[in-house]
Amino acid sequence: EYIDAGRYIEKIFPQLGIRFISVNDQFDTLESHSSDNIIVPFKNLINDSYSRDTSIKVRSNLEVKRQNGEFVSGFTVYGYQKDPANKNHLIINPETCGIVRRIFQMRDSGMALGAIASQLNEEGIPSPARYLWIKGISKEERHKDSYWDRINVKRLLTNKMYLGILVYGKERSSFAKGIKRQRVPESEWKYVPNAHEAIIDQELFDSVQRKLEGAKQDFFKMTGINEDYQPENLFRGRIHCSDCGRAMKMTKFVTTRKDGSIDRYALYECCRRKQLYDLSCPQRSIRKASVDKTVEEAIRFHIRTFLDTEQVIAKLNRSPNCLLYTSDAADEEDSVDL
Repeated sequence: EYIDAGRYIEKIFPQLGIRFISVNDQFDTLESHSSDNIIVPFKNLINDSYSRDTSIKVRSNLEVKRQNGEFVSGFTVYGYQKDPANKNHLIINPETCGIVRRIFQMRDSGMALGAIASQLNEEGIPSPARYLWIKGISKEERHKDSYWDRINVKRLLTNKMYLGILVYGKERSSFAKGIKRQRVPESEWKYVPNAHEAIIDQELFDSVQRKLEGAKQDFFKMTGINEDYQPENLFRGRIHCSDCGRAMKMTKFVTTRKDGSIDRYALYECCRRKQLYDLSCPQRSIRKASVDKTVEEAIRFHIRTFLDTEQVIAKLNRSPNCLLYTSDAADEEDSVDL
């Protein structure tokens, strides 16, 4: 970003007393000349334009590959592996494809998502993320202790990749347009059929989707929670259990009071206990409203502190002692010039 680069070189670095050196451009802020002040911004502009142009070309090339059914992501979907003869083509992984079929059959037989996750963990079957870590495909330490839970089981059961369909466009980002990575609504996802061999047939997949939808509607009727009550999870991945360290999941509740009024609220609960049914971790929960209020009070405190500091500085600058000191300093400078 040439605008930010110029602001850092011309404003921020000098204010902080930082010396900036560019070896390739033979530029040094300590020995810069007037000609450098003109050339450097132009170089920043050219470099920024070149980066944006490269970004657009790379995105266009990847889009063409995806439209042709080629797989261009880094990690493969659980149950598949990259074809040794063609890295952009997926083939069935004989080590994990059986687990995928079994999970679909377990849910089709009426087994709950949490029960499926619990059984897989009891049998010592690695979760998708842990499998990548075991095979050395992923180097992230957080994948080492990954387990099966209701979320990754449901994510697997709703993935159309197992039908042989290449699914892409789930996220959107663009360096050229300044767009950060963000989720895309499912209605805007893109599909390429027959891109690779299917693990699950259409009949079994549709049967599982009907059971998932039926379970969701039953949950809505039983709890009173529906899609109209969807509080925003502002602290996703930022609140962790003090005992096991796992992220706390936001759970929604609806209760009916004695007077017939309805109370809707959300809690942050430990994922290990909530999703893995691991009772070794104590029950930990906190209301979302309490977290929101605490964070809001902290933000307001810092704002007040900042404003108070500015007012104190302004008051000191207006004080007679400060004005006298400034006047004396100015007289000393005048005497030095003489």
